[in-house]
Amino acid sequence: MGIKEKKYTRFKYVQKELKKGEMHLGIPYIEEMDNGKARLCANLSINGNMQVIYFEVDNCWKKYLVTENSDAFILAVLEKAMKNSFDISFEQPVSEELYYGLVTYTIPIYARNFEMFNEINLIGDITLENPVSECKTGTGFSAGVDSFYTILKHMGNKKTPSYNVTHLLLAVNGAAATGVSEEMDREWLEASREKFQKYAAAMGLELICAGGNIDLLYLNDTCLGGDAITTSSFVYALQKLFSTYYWASAYPANIFSFNQSDGGFCENVSVSYISTRKLKFYHSGSEINRIGKVKYIADNPLVQKVLTVCGELDAFNCGCCFKCLRTMSELYAIKKLELFKDSFPADNYKKHFISKFAQELSTDHPPFTTDIINEMKNNRIKIPFIVYLLSFLVYKPLYMLRSKLKHIVWLRRLFYKFNLDEKILGRKQGSKERERKLNGIYKG
Repeated sequence: MGIKEKKYTRFKYVQKELKKGEMHLGIPYIEEMDNGKARLCANLSINGNMQVIYFEVDNCWKKYLVTENSDAFILAVLEKAMKNSFDISFEQPVSEELYYGLVTYTIPIYARNFEMFNEINLIGDITLENPVSECKTGTGFSAGVDSFYTILKHMGNKKTPSYNVTHLLLAVNGAAATGVSEEMDREWLEASREKFQKYAAAMGLELICAGGNIDLLYLNDTCLGGDAITTSSFVYALQKLFSTYYWASAYPANIFSFNQSDGGFCENVSVSYISTRKLKFYHSGSEINRIGKVKYIADNPLVQKVLTVCGELDAFNCGCCFKCLRTMSELYAIKKLELFKDSFPADNYKKHFISKFAQELSTDHPPFTTDIINEMKNNRIKIPFIVYLLSFLVYKPLYMLRSKLKHIVWLRRLFYKFNLDEKILGRKQGSKERERKLNGIYKG
């Protein structure tokens, strides 16, 4: 029998016929691997189908993994459960404060403002005990604009030293992962570790690389992109280490909406839903816009060498995707692009500014594009009218067509056979990149 529930939208109440299922989480346990890694695992049953989900860290971080509660795993599966209207039952108790926040605020607010989500129940015991923490302060590290801004903003503050960042977390989650297979996730993580480890050390910070298969749980069941809830599960897995964590914001606080595809638009409130008195999340960077962040970090010599915004497997900037084009346009707008020749093809961008900026405008969206245009105007950088013509009459239709055709395998094979990725995009894809795109499982 279907269960009728009221689902709230910003316009009216509607009746939605729901078919209740169940997710069941077993007791968390730690498994030591042969490769010097340790996994925090739990058995997950979805309507009777069993699998093991896990977080993986180097053995030196094993003592911080939390088996005393189910917090991390509930957060990891919550969005999938809400999308499919599955109640979540769990054998290990959930901490009281997190339970209160989820059932009182997170679940009903998300369900009533996102069409994809439904209200569900959390079924299990509650514990008042919290794991003893070393009270360290962390933030995510992708070496991008948002993460570097957060790090530099929270280093060397003498008046508030307990709020200075001590650890950087590079995690395989929905925002920073291949989302294809465990093998490719590991390859991406190790490539990123190799590049970023020395830079974390140069800043006097410790880098934690956290793998796992949580992102693959959402491979064929996409929920919100860039959302704080699922990503926070990696932090909760390490509750014995952290008491403060900075979520590096994508948008300033005044850009708020329950956008149906991008959780970044509401992360300034969602981070409060996953906070407790023992583990506090802050929405770092929400006090400033993207251009402001770029200005804040642009003169730092380390940032100039290592700034990385691209999601390619080799952890280097491709110079062609919308994130690369956005960042180079921002640096160009503040007249600092030439300082980033070690990170981006700066000379090529400047030489082909008209076509590059036209592509940026056609693939990106406000507030990023509007901020860039306003900054160029403030700095008296002329934007030829042909940029807008190319953007709206040429590149935008091409990108729309490409998004529709990229799923046709035989066209993709021709694309790679004649090396059109190198000729058109300016960068030849590696064999594994091509393989995953040819297999039709590439999300980008």
